[in-house]
Amino acid sequence: MKRKLKDKRDQETKKLHGSLDKFTFSTNLSTSVPLPETDVTEIYTNENEITKIEKSVEVCGITSTNLSTSAQSQEIDVTEKYTNENEITKIEISVEVCGITSANNSDEKCAINNTNVTVTTEGFSDWQHTKERLREYENSFIHRKAICDFSNRSIDIKRIDCQLVLQYKKDVQYWRDVLKRTVAAVQFLAQRGLAFFGENEIIGNGHNGNFLGIMELIAKFDPFLKEHLNNYGNVGSEIKNSTYFGMIVDSTPDITHIDQLAIVLRYVNCDGQPVERFVKFQDIYGYTAEYLTITIVEIIKKFGIDIKNCVGQSYDNASNMAGKYSGLQTRIRTLAPLAIFLPCAAHSLNLVGVHAVENCNGAVEYFSIIQFVYNFFLSSTHRWKLLYQHLECNETLTIKSSSQTRLSANADATKALQQNYAYILSILLEISQDNNENGNTQFDAMNILKTLKKRETAILTIVWDVILQRINITSKSLQSSTENLFSIVPLYNSLTDFIQYVREYFGDYESKSIELLNKDI
Repeated sequence: MKRKLKDKRDQETKKLHGSLDKFTFSTNLSTSVPLPETDVTEIYTNENEITKIEKSVEVCGITSTNLSTSAQSQEIDVTEKYTNENEITKIEISVEVCGITSANNSDEKCAINNTNVTVTTEGFSDWQHTKERLREYENSFIHRKAICDFSNRSIDIKRIDCQLVLQYKKDVQYWRDVLKRTVAAVQFLAQRGLAFFGENEIIGNGHNGNFLGIMELIAKFDPFLKEHLNNYGNVGSEIKNSTYFGMIVDSTPDITHIDQLAIVLRYVNCDGQPVERFVKFQDIYGYTAEYLTITIVEIIKKFGIDIKNCVGQSYDNASNMAGKYSGLQTRIRTLAPLAIFLPCAAHSLNLVGVHAVENCNGAVEYFSIIQFVYNFFLSSTHRWKLLYQHLECNETLTIKSSSQTRLSANADATKALQQNYAYILSILLEISQDNNENGNTQFDAMNILKTLKKRETAILTIVWDVILQRINITSKSLQSSTENLFSIVPLYNSLTDFIQYVREYFGDYESKSIELLNKDI
């Protein structure tokens, strides 16, 4: 028995012989390493001068080690000599490489220089103890120093994008400070049951309400808030100075089921930069174009802005907003003839994606599965806690709900499902085998587990995550305040080309789905 085991080990060892030859040089240069030509001459002729460039490369000292010899240190000596005689320039470059060792037979060891660890100085041929030797190298001074250097280079202040990172952190801290002061004022008024709003919302006006009054009072003793109010407080005066503006309008119901109209004005400041400023939330009780027109015009007049200076308007594609004959955009153009209407590019992109999902039964079924998984864990505090504990330990996203109207929500849902796929499968298996759970819970867990283990479900998770993440990035770019009309079409074209690319590389996503199903926790 021992003889058989020894023969088996010898066979495995022979298979590994020469596996590192591609990383080393040998003494038999004619068969192992092709040497470059030693004399390379390039002659360039000109009517006035002749330039001759000679490159001579000398490779020497390439040696091989045996069991009794240790590796020589690797030395690289590069010298450049420049001479100029009679308009003839000669450049000589000599390179000497020494001490690169290799193993050509079973009696030789492979060695890597520049460390004091046995495996890198004397070589290594004991393949049965590879793990121990690698651990020895990982604990060496050279390796630890390299890791420390890598960590130092990863520090934000030493990265190539350090300025962008610092600016981002500065902006985050700025708005956090604004939020702290705003929340403090809201708490003060709410605890005493005082009204928030007044007759108007103009900074500096004595009838602008308790909230703005408190903010102005704090600003007298707080330079930060004073500067903030000066920069963002008087939108009306800034727009008056800019003269022309465009408006973006949309509505959505709040938690009290009252529809609120949000108005955003876009203009160019004195520095020539495009600026978007939120103006007001207005409760509305109708959806007709006539009612919305009257509401918007009255709000703009309160800020002392002339509606005739409106040169652009952008809404969604609803008939009451974008209607050609009696929609909001047509009625605004009767008051401001220069107010060109453009449908919201991000909203149009969202509509395309939503309708694409609705017209594909497989996609509808897939997002129903995502919603069912979300509802299964959300409906029980015990199951949600069990899921949250697994995801918190691995610092991954919690699962999200899908949406029938917002592609960005679906993008978050598919991303969370893909990152947590293996953990969700493990938790579902645990629940389905837990006798303390009731029968319905075990049955639902088993059905979801079978569905998620299907190859087509894993493929759809990979494909939809890739598509929706790209759509979400494009949508956010379209919503940026710095984007203009000229960038819309290139963004659309880029997205179209990317989706075509996804269709042509289906095999790659199929292989990724196999990895997703076989991923270890």
